[in-house]
Amino acid sequence: MEKAGIIAGPSEPTFEEKHRIKLHLPLPEAEFLRILDTLKLKYRVFAERGTDVPIPSFWHAETLKYPPNPDNIQKVYQIIGEIDHAQQSREKYRAYVDRNGLVVYLENTYAYSGL
Repeated sequence: MEKAGIIAGPSEPTFEEKHRIKLHLPLPEAEFLRILDTLKLKYRVFAERGTDVPIPSFWHAETLKYPPNPDNIQKVYQIIGEIDHAQQSREKYRAYVDRNGLVVYLENTYAYSGL
């Protein structure tokens, strides 16, 4: 499913749907991190331009009418949420921050095990 740069797989909820909030991307990085703190979600810098860890490719951006430019991405956060024992999955997302300090893309990267 797609909504303003917020992507999930076809049968998975978006970040907004899962957490029942409305995000209006692009969103300043600091404001986005405050939202994550309010939701009590764990997050970490997953990759940052200029370090040994490359910026990961977008998984679902090809479905967007106006996908973000990968050359403008400076940082990626990994967001880790709940474990769903019934679905044998863990809620995970990646948030991409551009050179202006704006979160411009948020995708679902749920981790599945035992399927």
